[in-house]
Amino acid sequence: MWKHFKMNKTALVTGASSGIGKATARSLSAAGYTVYGAARNENKMQDLAGEGIHVIALDVANEASIVSVVQHIIEKEGAIDILVNNAGYGEYGAVEDVDLNKARYQLEVNLFGAVRLIQLVLPGMRNKQWGKIINITSVGGKLAAPLGGWYHASKFGLKASATRSGTK
Repeated sequence: MWKHFKMNKTALVTGASSGIGKATARSLSAAGYTVYGAARNENKMQDLAGEGIHVIALDVANEASIVSVVQHIIEKEGAIDILVNNAGYGEYGAVEDVDLNKARYQLEVNLFGAVRLIQLVLPGMRNKQWGKIINITSVGGKLAAPLGGWYHASKFGLKASATRSGTK
């Protein structure tokens, strides 16, 4: 899948501690990319470290964590060429029943964290005239279901913000 992209590139994959994020980190690494797998818990990524993937702690709901990780990778590698925004989770319940702090956290993780990463890597990609940003969302960014209002708001928002910035 990744072989048609240029090699010697650096990728940052968020939510790399499980599922799609972990599989994506492995796929990019197998294709020859320098990969940074990021998640809140580095211990859940030790298998990736054993496979030559750089693991790094990242809390996408924390501005200082986001900035620190991006700066660290750019200092070590010179650039982030591929960003895979995969970190996310679902907060479910009737909109009026979900505590607003939980709703805000849902938006921080699924929307604002991803958009902040885009804001930090996109200028470098534009300067180099090359880069890929992949936002992993869900059908929840196209269709809403009962009890998923906050989740769907975060996924619709990510889809809309990515469309506006020229990413997919």
